[in-house]
Amino acid sequence: MIDNKKTNEKIPDEILSHQKTWLKKCNGYLGLLGSYSPSILIHTFSIASACSIISLILVTTTNIIGYNEVNLKHPVNESNCSCNCWDGFYRGKYARKSKGTEYKYFYFNYKQETLIIFMIALFYTDLLVNLIKKSLNHMVSQLVSGKKSLRWPVLIVLSVNVYSNFWYGWNLINFINDQDKRFFHEISVLISVELLMNFFYYKSLDRLCRRNGSYKPITMSTIAPIFTLNMFNFFMRLSHRLNEKFFLKLYSLDQINVDESLFFLKEVFGLLFVYFSLAKIKRTMKKDTLNKERVKGGYFYFSLWVLISGIFYGIRYSIINRK
Repeated sequence: MIDNKKTNEKIPDEILSHQKTWLKKCNGYLGLLGSYSPSILIHTFSIASACSIISLILVTTTNIIGYNEVNLKHPVNESNCSCNCWDGFYRGKYARKSKGTEYKYFYFNYKQETLIIFMIALFYTDLLVNLIKKSLNHMVSQLVSGKKSLRWPVLIVLSVNVYSNFWYGWNLINFINDQDKRFFHEISVLISVELLMNFFYYKSLDRLCRRNGSYKPITMSTIAPIFTLNMFNFFMRLSHRLNEKFFLKLYSLDQINVDESLFFLKEVFGLLFVYFSLAKIKRTMKKDTLNKERVKGGYFYFSLWVLISGIFYGIRYSIINRK
């Protein structure tokens, strides 16, 4: 039942200006509530999807890559498990052995490192939620307006890059949790490279501006960093691939390294992204009177990001030699 008194009351002008269509269709403030429903649903679905994707990456890759033999020697029985190194201080007034066993789904000792781990986990989860929300908003917009506002090929490329991003993030969490500082600084450099590259892919998702519907081209300021950072990743992992005979094993499915294959696939996708983006720029430049200025701008961006990639490589090289 609709309360006529409530829905017939005068609607403030500032609300009516933003929600005019919904308020007319749905009779008063019910329309205002309805206008927020898609956003609430998208946000909720994005969080659930992000958790599912993280779980899928974690469980699937662990089963594919395999387990450490040392860890397999310590099976856990949930009914009589004990954990003497966990004091349970921050669980509150309830005893930690609540059901005859000290087995818990989640253990933590609240230290400075715990806070860092929480921050990293929330940071990566929020990145994934924002990516899913942005993609869903574009899909809803396309259904409503009929205009293609999302670059689907870029979304596919970015989806592959999500794996490598979370792979590095999860390893960083494990290194901090295990108090293992051997690869901490090196992996921090690689995480910076991955985040930068994914940021530029994320920027390229928008085909149309959501505010005014104008076309948003992919420019050299986006192509240059993606190309140079992809090449940085390729040469950084090249020696490892050659030692493991990775390229020879590509022809044999039973010997293929799935983990390394996904890293290689994202580099191939990155080069395809650069190739097709440059081809499109080349077609538009034929009709452009400012060709020379655009070429100079392209050289500048490529030079800048080659320099930045060189700095990343120098930092990583100095870290390796310091060990």
